[in-house]
Amino acid sequence: MAGIDHSRASIKYREQFSFTKDELDEAMKTAADISGVSGCIIISTCNRTELWLSADDSACCDPAEIICSLKNVQYEKFRGYFIQREDRQAIEHLMTTACGINSRVFGEDQIITQIKDALDSARKAHTTGRILEKVFQNSITAAKKIKSSVKLTSHRTSVADSGIKKLKDLCGDIYGLKCLIIGNGMMAALIAEDLVKNGASVSMTLRRKYHHGEEFSSIVPDGCSMLPYESRYDAMGSADVIISATLSPHYTVTAEGLEKIKLKDKVLFMDLAVPRDIEPEISSRYNIKIYDVDDLAGEDLSSYESEINSAKDIMSTYCDDTINWLSFRNQVPKVEETVSRARKDSILRADKEIKRLGLNEVQVSKVEEIMAEASGKAVSKLLFGLRQTLSPEYWEVCIDAVLEAARKDTMKS
Repeated sequence: MAGIDHSRASIKYREQFSFTKDELDEAMKTAADISGVSGCIIISTCNRTELWLSADDSACCDPAEIICSLKNVQYEKFRGYFIQREDRQAIEHLMTTACGINSRVFGEDQIITQIKDALDSARKAHTTGRILEKVFQNSITAAKKIKSSVKLTSHRTSVADSGIKKLKDLCGDIYGLKCLIIGNGMMAALIAEDLVKNGASVSMTLRRKYHHGEEFSSIVPDGCSMLPYESRYDAMGSADVIISATLSPHYTVTAEGLEKIKLKDKVLFMDLAVPRDIEPEISSRYNIKIYDVDDLAGEDLSSYESEINSAKDIMSTYCDDTINWLSFRNQVPKVEETVSRARKDSILRADKEIKRLGLNEVQVSKVEEIMAEASGKAVSKLLFGLRQTLSPEYWEVCIDAVLEAARKDTMKS
């Protein structure tokens, strides 16, 4: 896998690799069609974009280059922002990410849903493949186990929560503030609900066409007033706080759009979208500070050392299980080839003795079938039985050695 995230790149760079839902399907299919690639999943959130591939040894592909190609940007310009992982390191990273340890908002709950959504999207696009399906399922299960048994954090469990805290730090008392929220997705709804609880006056935009023309059939929380998305600029003139949190690939607030209205002297802009909703040029043209997801304070993880270690212990068990499954799966074709050679070899070695029995053709065929079946089961039982006494590494070495010997010494007259 290869990824770009908040630890290595600011939103200015991350947003160039963000995928909308409409883009994901085509992007995963394109990557999955590369020769040697058997599976592809893309994770695209406000904190990170990651391309996950399962591929055989014949595949000559760099996942970071593939991401750049999919987004039509120059790889050399951005290569320093990417990190690549494979095998156990990749699996451990996915499990750590799924439980929220790698998030800017430590221990957030939203990321596990986002990883589930990424898996579901790949399933619908038919690009998961057996390996990534197993890796993602085990990582989600590990994250659930950690969430249920380790208290990673007692507060700020989502970007929305962290956004509210930032508002309180900037504005002090939120009570009575006139807040305009652009967007009515999950994050926008969570912010709106919290603002209402804190006594703010909240208006929220609604794109009616997304709700089949039923203006009041929406997820706008109780206590919020609703206005058409097209009327957002009219509402900005009286707002103390303007928050945008949509999945739009285009700016919801532009410098040109603000030319038509007069803002309050101390209006606060907060952009919680990736790619950004609010045009950056607004900052310089109107001398306005726009707070984005990178302005949400990270946490000092030293205070969570015990919880992180407990989470890692759980992850280690699930990671071992996943590695063992992958190792076993990779060795199965070798076991099958060894068994097949043993079946054929047993018949060749017994051929002269069988002919001396004076059996007819049908009887000879039946005896050979019984011998092949018996020898195949015996060899298979022995080889798979070694898994109970050997470590996965030694078992793999053993299977390789037995197959090499079988290729040299079986099926000889």
